[in-house]
Amino acid sequence: MKKAILFTIFIITITLGAIQNSTAQKPEKMGPISFKILKKINNWDTKTYNKYMVSINDLYQTLGVSEPNAEMQAKWEKELQKVVERVRKDGDYEGIDWKKIKYVDFTYKVELKGNVSIYEGDLIFSQNDKKYKIEIGYLDTDRGLRIGNLEDLHQVE
Repeated sequence: MKKAILFTIFIITITLGAIQNSTAQKPEKMGPISFKILKKINNWDTKTYNKYMVSINDLYQTLGVSEPNAEMQAKWEKELQKVVERVRKDGDYEGIDWKKIKYVDFTYKVELKGNVSIYEGDLIFSQNDKKYKIEIGYLDTDRGLRIGNLEDLHQVE
């Protein structure tokens, strides 16, 4: 399910178009913010999801389409939880202790799809003299930049 969430956002954006674009946070600040979020990934709760992740309501409002039904909301939330769970499992596989990671760098690029800005970032962090990279996808919503995807966690040189 590579980049499933992010591709879903791209496809919906291209298909339906968008009407609004407002950035509450500056994209370059998303690296340090994402780093702080990752440090606490093992303790994520509903409040954390709601604060940092793209909700389906965010997506629908950004695209200017009608509100999603309860079934779509539940499916969306379940998919986002799978994304986070995959990162946790990948971190376990790599031997990462999320509380002990250290920020190294963050780079990003922006794609404009219709009137929606989609950000793809690479967050580099370290632990015990090893560096790791994770790709983070963001969508510019009415609530500001929200994480839409976390993937491809791996060690780098």
